Amino acid sequence: MPIVERDAGCWREPVAAPGEAGVRRRGLLAAAAGGVGALAAGCGGGAASPQGAGPSAARAAPPLRAGAGSRLPSLGGMFLQAAIYEGWHAGTPFDPWEELAGNGMQWARTVVTTRSCPELDAVPVAQWRTLGWKNEYWSCREMGAAVLRRAAAAGMKLQLGLYLSDEAANAGVQKRPAAWAGVAEAELPAVVEAHARELAGYYRAAGLDIEVFEIGNETDFGFFGYQLGETVPVPPGVDPVNTPSWMEENLWLKFVPIFNAAIRGLRSVYPGASIALHVAGFGYSRGNVAPKGFFDAMARAGVPYDIAGFSYPYMTSGSPRLPQPYFAQAEFLDAIDAARALGKRVRIIEFSYPAATPGVDPSLGGYPCTEAGQAAFVHDFVQALAGRVENINYWAADIFPGINGAGFPPDIESFGLFASAAAPREVIGALRRAAADRLFDWAQQQYPALFPFAASAGTFEQYYYRHYPTSQTYLALDERSNAVVVDNGRDWNRTPLGLLRQYARLAA
Repeated sequence: MPIVERDAGCWREPVAAPGEAGVRRRGLLAAAAGGVGALAAGCGGGAASPQGAGPSAARAAPPLRAGAGSRLPSLGGMFLQAAIYEGWHAGTPFDPWEELAGNGMQWARTVVTTRSCPELDAVPVAQWRTLGWKNEYWSCREMGAAVLRRAAAAGMKLQLGLYLSDEAANAGVQKRPAAWAGVAEAELPAVVEAHARELAGYYRAAGLDIEVFEIGNETDFGFFGYQLGETVPVPPGVDPVNTPSWMEENLWLKFVPIFNAAIRGLRSVYPGASIALHVAGFGYSRGNVAPKGFFDAMARAGVPYDIAGFSYPYMTSGSPRLPQPYFAQAEFLDAIDAARALGKRVRIIEFSYPAATPGVDPSLGGYPCTEAGQAAFVHDFVQALAGRVENINYWAADIFPGINGAGFPPDIESFGLFASAAAPREVIGALRRAAADRLFDWAQQQYPALFPFAASAGTFEQYYYRHYPTSQTYLALDERSNAVVVDNGRDWNRTPLGLLRQYARLAA
């Protein structure tokens, strides 16, 4: 089945010059998993393209440095279950997973409570609205499964967080599940391990291949009922967030038995999964000594985690007032580098930028609170993290203004990636090009003879491309169809290779 439409006046099959061999016609991929077709370059010889008519006439950028951007982070989204609720609320179809995966988003994240609502498994998701709403449905394990199934069906990789609470847990609220309130401290690790094992078994039985698990959510100021300033009092004269040694001794070490128990339970079912710990601490301590100290303390305590995860500062009331753009500041980059120095991979597990002003403080950001400002922020954020961070997850990826009958606060609607159920915001173009850049870098690394690093970038008509003068090859993304195409630079023979979503997963 054709991947894109072909116009006979513009497109034609690749033509091989007599005697031209191998390198010009060989496949870049023998066959990719999941039925992706061969990535075969249509780089045959033949008559040259008309003067000024081919990609060489495009608007070009300066040559790229060797390997530039080759370590760009992969793209993910935090799904707040809003698309599931939209069907519940109004019966209106909304599929953010397909839209975002089609534009190169490779990962999907959601977070679950300790609650289980088996009645949701008794009926198809499309009929959940007939059950009526219960508050315990929010982020229960069955709701999480519904989100992850939709993401997996769209070809996305899966990341799951465990609040280890029966309600939302974040930097300011970290309550222990009510059902475990009477359990003795010495017995809690066994209870948590059994819960994690049973939860993982549920998702494994659902056929979900979860590659990353987070233990807790924004746990630098509290976790599992151990809350700074509440259940863990702060003596007069102590500045806890700027004194990592005090935080370690009085707060963080309390987490270790629970972290380890949850990891044991999860890995008994998903032995190959990566484990992330997740903090919210950018900008709250001098020089970010709190998040640096947290990850160091957990490593020295023997917690077997793989990924140091961070939340990027939000632009809501009460957020710290920081120099902008904060991602360019030395203290931000130093905190990331400190985690990497521990031998940990790094993910920005939550970040966002508003496309509108309701509910946010525009003075806290360095970009306009417009669709264009949101897109510019995402572009620059991706580029700034190249070589330091393996993945970034956009928070509130599945939100548009008025979703669920205006059931979300205005700040969350301002952060969302969609203008309506039918239309993404302008930022989708920035995400798509970031995914294309990552794919182009992957192709350069895999097939340097066809795509040598000496390249220039540009746009031509609907194509976002890289040109490789040594091989005379163009590798491009058709931004109308999201098809990846190749052109030999002479024959106007742009050949579709497959869809961006197919190759974005390989490059993730």
